[in-house]
Amino acid sequence: MPVSELNAAARELRERLRAEGYFEHAAARVLLAWGAHLALLFGGLAVFVTSDVLVLRAVAMLVSCFGGLGAATIGHTASHNAVSEHRIVNQVVTFVTYPLLLMLSATYWHRSHVQVHHPSPNVVGVDDDCDLRPLFALNEQHASEPLSRVQRVVRRLASLALPLLLPFNGFGMHRQGWSHLVAELRKPRRARQPLVVLDVACMTLHLVLWLGMPMLWFSPAKVLGVYALRVGLMGFGLFAILAPGHFPAEAECLDGSLRGTSFYERQTRTSLNFRTSLVGRVLCSGLEYQIEHHLFPSVCHVHYRRMSPLVRAFCEQHGLPHRTLGWGEALWKSWLVFLRPKPVRRALALAENASREPAGASSPPARIGMRAEPLRSSLPPAA
Repeated sequence: MPVSELNAAARELRERLRAEGYFEHAAARVLLAWGAHLALLFGGLAVFVTSDVLVLRAVAMLVSCFGGLGAATIGHTASHNAVSEHRIVNQVVTFVTYPLLLMLSATYWHRSHVQVHHPSPNVVGVDDDCDLRPLFALNEQHASEPLSRVQRVVRRLASLALPLLLPFNGFGMHRQGWSHLVAELRKPRRARQPLVVLDVACMTLHLVLWLGMPMLWFSPAKVLGVYALRVGLMGFGLFAILAPGHFPAEAECLDGSLRGTSFYERQTRTSLNFRTSLVGRVLCSGLEYQIEHHLFPSVCHVHYRRMSPLVRAFCEQHGLPHRTLGWGEALWKSWLVFLRPKPVRRALALAENASREPAGASSPPARIGMRAEPLRSSLPPAA
């Protein structure tokens, strides 16, 4: 099918979704869920700190981490301007959740996730989410690069020991966020993203609230230990939520030259859905519907489950993949890719002249108060 016909069919789908109310925000419902997750986060932590019963403390820490992860996935919705039609509401949820509660830079997230990952998911050389070198290689192109024997052994052992390394996942996000902010602060003032100062303030306040103030009542060793335990446990959860949508071999990696091909084929070939229980749906906040999210990122996650049959029918009708794995299967296959890197596709069935996604396919960066930087200048040239 010509790309023009596919785009026309996609516009019809978009209008149908709009007519059925799927583009309506659900701010009250989402904010209520966000508040409930924050209550679990702090309530569980309070029980952990005050209880002397070991089993109760373990359960309390798990509940706290569940709340933190649930808040994080709602923060993801806010970063796409999908919680509310009001910019300030999306900003508050994003900045309170990411830099203040999780110490993940909001401006880094916006740059890496909204501006780079979403237009080009799993595109090698563009999307950093599929580039975990030097420790790991998720695709054959990266795996084929020359390494010494020692480096190959280290990479193999690290891949085998992946579950033991996942606790460091959260700390890696901390490092990436601070590296981004330091680089931003070194830029001339006029070239700096406008919300960087707020981002730095929230990240700094995180250290005060989560480390500095607790040390007034508890020993530094205990405070650091609890902090490391919480971040480490959330590292497992982040992998369980984020990896299944793009890591398994079914979610293809694309050659960098394909970033300008059909938006709809690019998104559906590189994304997977995964099935969850009710508890999983509460935790993931729509991230289990990666295909729907990547095709319609400005839609609030509360609508994905009901609109998924329409999206699946659209994909099947027009020869686009729409695949769903069980959560356990998706996690297993996400680990296998570390051991057996997946191939890199170098051709797609559809092609188009423009590399930008269709109008309205992503959330406008300006609505969250961040300047839309030109991606072309910072991305490697197409192969």
